[in-house]
Amino acid sequence: MRKPPKQFIAQRKCLASGISKLFQKGFGQGGARIKACASAGNREALTCAESGKLEVQMEQALSPARKLAAGLMLISGVTHVAQLAVYPAHAHVVTAAIFGLLYFSIGLYLLRPKRAALWCAALFPLIGGSLGIYRFIVLQPNPFTVFHVIIDIAVISICVRLLLKREVSVSPA
Repeated sequence: MRKPPKQFIAQRKCLASGISKLFQKGFGQGGARIKACASAGNREALTCAESGKLEVQMEQALSPARKLAAGLMLISGVTHVAQLAVYPAHAHVVTAAIFGLLYFSIGLYLLRPKRAALWCAALFPLIGGSLGIYRFIVLQPNPFTVFHVIIDIAVISICVRLLLKREVSVSPA
């Protein structure tokens, strides 16, 4: 018979300790909630409902690095679109604004526990950052471009590191 993985055993032990804490608190008290087990990127919550029924809820816990990448992509998305208010609507400014909409949606996607979001957040900023460097050198050097290229480099680095680390994902992309 095959042994269960160590992280599964650790989660079960953590869950068992949470159940014993619920009993110590008073099992029949509705609304009692214990968070247990943050191992392997999962968070389990034990809830004692008003009826006295015990429920276990599993949810994916996002890593702080992933949250940082998502926040940077959201900020970058907003500032890309904000360029339309600052500069005349030339083709490269409109293109940057379109990338901003894409970046904002990728930032939202990173807040979901999907591995495909990491791939999108690694590849699209690579393309956008390359275009940003071209824009800075050839078309229009401006502070927005420098800021966006720095964010692109940070997001690419974070997402590639998470992909190489094989961040745990509950559901397939």
